[in-house]
Amino acid sequence: MSNYLEERQAEQQPDREYLKIWAPVVLITLIGLFIAWEYVEPPPPERIRVSAGTIGGAYHQYAELYRESLAESGITLEVLESAGSVENLRHLLDGECDIAFLQGGIAGPEAVGTLESLASLYFEPLWVFHQAGLEITHLTDLKGLRIGTGPPESGTESLARKLLAANGLGDSDAIFESLGSDEAVEALRGGRLDVAFFVSGWQAPMIQGLVKEPSIRLMSFERDEAYESRFPFLSSVLLPEGSVDLETNIPPRDTILVSPTANLIARKDLHPALVDLLVSTADAVHHSADMFSEAGEFPSSGFVDLPLRDEARRSLTQGPSLLNRLLPFWLASIVDRMAVLMLPLLTLLFPLVKVAPPLYRWRVRRKIYRWYKYLRAVDLDLANPHTPVDIPRIEAHLAELEQELNGVNVPLSYMDEFYHLKVHIALVREKLGPAVAGSSAELPDDSSDRNAVGMREG
Repeated sequence: MSNYLEERQAEQQPDREYLKIWAPVVLITLIGLFIAWEYVEPPPPERIRVSAGTIGGAYHQYAELYRESLAESGITLEVLESAGSVENLRHLLDGECDIAFLQGGIAGPEAVGTLESLASLYFEPLWVFHQAGLEITHLTDLKGLRIGTGPPESGTESLARKLLAANGLGDSDAIFESLGSDEAVEALRGGRLDVAFFVSGWQAPMIQGLVKEPSIRLMSFERDEAYESRFPFLSSVLLPEGSVDLETNIPPRDTILVSPTANLIARKDLHPALVDLLVSTADAVHHSADMFSEAGEFPSSGFVDLPLRDEARRSLTQGPSLLNRLLPFWLASIVDRMAVLMLPLLTLLFPLVKVAPPLYRWRVRRKIYRWYKYLRAVDLDLANPHTPVDIPRIEAHLAELEQELNGVNVPLSYMDEFYHLKVHIALVREKLGPAVAGSSAELPDDSSDRNAVGMREG
């Protein structure tokens, strides 16, 4: 019983030749993976910052919706208050935030190379309201009037100044006042302003209130095509007659507005995994139809004035990646990063796995085949009648060979070749003749014998 247990334990011992072959394969693969890991993107941050507008404004309201949506994916969105698009742009360029809402046409050449567009989100038209007693058909008619151009450092002020300058109105041609939205509404209603500019979506309460105000009129941009040609970031949108109120026919006629788009802009170093998540969030928030766009028109890859990020383009045209559709964000991010390791893994493993089995077989068989060189030499000597043969010495060598073979560790799958060698040793011994069939002579301790053993071992 004890012998049987010893044999079973021996069978369970790891094959040294197996380890000698496969251990380097595993080691080389691990080294390759370690090197590849250095080129894998770090995990996405758990906290990012967005620069939005003033509290209560459209940008800030949307930022809050983004914050709630991103929290479901484990991302904390910190919302920064700002004066508007101009300050948002400065926050991005200074690295104070990762993403921001930006009005089209605000970003200049200084942003190229540092910032990228993720999507355009919705039309936010330019609304030019004026006192009902004024006849205004073009911006050139604003000469000499009191004009509210929007809050300081806002996208409204930037756009108003550009359009007024294009129509020949500078600081000496009118009275410009940089007022906040609420202040400008009150000044317009109180008669302290003749004209006020607002850049906002239709859903803003102040816009809907001013459109219905009897003492206030909304200017129509009759030269909308000229503005689109001059300012590529602008598009013309139509507020149809009666679309606000059919009963009172507000507005009383079709009104053409020029409109930039609100864009989601990111720093170029924003983690790639967050791009797909942010575009998906934008789709959930801005997918619905409004007064100026159909359902599904936004978010869009069009209407942007900064280069569109590649990951954002794929997400906008093809939808979320397969991983993001099937897995939670954190898990999809891990799997996506691990996929980068597959290339070196396959590159290393394929040739190594192909080479390792033949090499393993060669090393195992080498333990057995190296004895055949000596057997062949003895066999040739016995076959040559002119060659003197020292039969006792050969017999001693054969006995030693068998003794060494008993200590050779050979896997069971190669045991047939092992016993073939034993059979061949017996065949050679039979050729030595009946006179030495049962001889158990010891290996002579002389220099010639040691040389013969050395030849066998070589």
